[in-house]
Amino acid sequence: MKKICSFLCLFSILTFNSYSTTNDEIIAQIKKDFSKIKSENNFNMKSNGIEKIQANSFSSIQENNLQKIIFNNYNNGETSIKEYFLKDNVIKFISTKNIKDKTEENREYYFDNEQKLIRYIDENKKNYDNNDIPSYAKEKAENLKQLTIERAKIVAPISTNEIKKEVEELNKEIIQKFDEIEKEFNSFLKNF
Repeated sequence: MKKICSFLCLFSILTFNSYSTTNDEIIAQIKKDFSKIKSENNFNMKSNGIEKIQANSFSSIQENNLQKIIFNNYNNGETSIKEYFLKDNVIKFISTKNIKDKTEENREYYFDNEQKLIRYIDENKKNYDNNDIPSYAKEKAENLKQLTIERAKIVAPISTNEIKKEVEELNKEIIQKFDEIEKEFNSFLKNF
């Protein structure tokens, strides 16, 4: 009986230890996969050219089955940067950065192969794993994934040209709206 209890205790410890390192192993692999592509700074950044009001840019780099997509948004002094790291067209890691009034907030979201959020790192660099991840972080991660799927059309292999075309269309709309506002404002000034 003692042998069976000892075996069960040992089995439980080994099972628990292997489970607790699983997320760390997955995240270590994600970091390893994307270390080269993350440090690559030779992005072909395009922006709509509207400065100090609103600007959007998109860039992407691909190396074999790894891809990094960056969406930048500048709006009235606030900058938002979202970086998506994909492996085989599956989101593995999302990094968000918001900068306003010289204050920077970073958040990181790590996903397993089933697209389940396995680690969230908040703006204070506090790690949350699996069941400890706050519900607001899970909801935000799902929204970010959905936004990526909708915007980047990550259903089949990603077409960078399609994404660029969509971003250019959005930028044209923004420029058009800005021109309309400027015309209305100039008209108002003339009548004033």
